[in-house]
Amino acid sequence: MLETFSIEVEGADEVVAMLRSVSREAVAGGFIKGLEAGAAVIERELLARTPEGDPASRHEGETPLKDSIVTEIYFNPRYGTMNADVGFGNEGYKARFVEYGHRMVGHKPDKKELSHVEVKPFMRPAAAAAFEPAVHAFGTALFEEVKKVAGEAFSVGGAA
Repeated sequence: MLETFSIEVEGADEVVAMLRSVSREAVAGGFIKGLEAGAAVIERELLARTPEGDPASRHEGETPLKDSIVTEIYFNPRYGTMNADVGFGNEGYKARFVEYGHRMVGHKPDKKELSHVEVKPFMRPAAAAAFEPAVHAFGTALFEEVKKVAGEAFSVGGAA
């Protein structure tokens, strides 16, 4: 089942006016700082909820999930969008195994079930818990960075 989030933005007119009153570079810098701040909130929540796992069951050289959390911030010039992806990098498949549960099945001819791992949701609850604080952190960082670049006379709505 796909879970969705919705957000209600108040003061959108003021935000649009603020962003139009400064240079593209200031806006881009603000968005980068905002994405970094929002992603940091999500990372902290994810780190707090990611199960430790059993070190004895780890293969040699295997990275624990908590040590695999990464954030990638990138610009998509084709669509003019900026994104922050918070996840587990190359270990993402393991996080999904934990989140949704799985079973291990042997090879032919028997294909006998060897073990069953119960569902342990942690990613979706982390996303839900971090949602509002991350949006707030994004907005605050965006505003502060644009204000810093635009100067002290800057205010919401672009008025001095």
